[in-house]
Amino acid sequence: MTSSSRKRTAGKKALEVKEEYEGAGIEISCLAGFYVNHMDPEREEEYKDLVRKTILLAEKMGVEVVAGFAGRVPGLEPMECIPKFKEIWGEHAKFAQDHGAKIAFENCPMGRFHLPPGGINMMCLPDVWEAAFNEVPSDALGLEWDPSHLICMFIDPVANLRQFGSKELRRQGYDGGLDIEGWHDAVFRDHPGGPRWEREGLLVALKYLSQWVV
Repeated sequence: MTSSSRKRTAGKKALEVKEEYEGAGIEISCLAGFYVNHMDPEREEEYKDLVRKTILLAEKMGVEVVAGFAGRVPGLEPMECIPKFKEIWGEHAKFAQDHGAKIAFENCPMGRFHLPPGGINMMCLPDVWEAAFNEVPSDALGLEWDPSHLICMFIDPVANLRQFGSKELRRQGYDGGLDIEGWHDAVFRDHPGGPRWEREGLLVALKYLSQWVV
């Protein structure tokens, strides 16, 4: 199969998926496509291609947001990665703007035992977010904001939203998806009753959060 044939096949499949979801009344709020270390020197070019392909797929499917990690230079502290962030994501931000997409960074540290040491995602601390967004002041870059990671680092998520709400808050202009992530509980996910408890937990979360969704 030629490259052009593969692209046509992939494009057709993307539209089929889009139509299937629309027919079921389900909105695709985001394509989560690049949860990798973009600053790994051995795979940097491969991952640049991955980000662009995810953005192009989102454009074809009419999805406005793509998400993943920002990456982290091995051996460096998160703040020390800002120059590399500017190099990689400044370029991606322009590409995203040109194709009508926004890039959302997951804020999980992604270390073996989390905190910030040794993970693969520099965009895990509020002071790093501020420095990164100052270096690449683009409306195409924002946060796939998850308060649970802040709580694990003893950071007040409500105070955090007051500072960074313009990157992820309806009150300050945010009008995107509100997603409930599950199946991470280390105790219950492998328990025989886990699937039922997971479904019940998702419904409880949906009922609670629906109070504030217009």
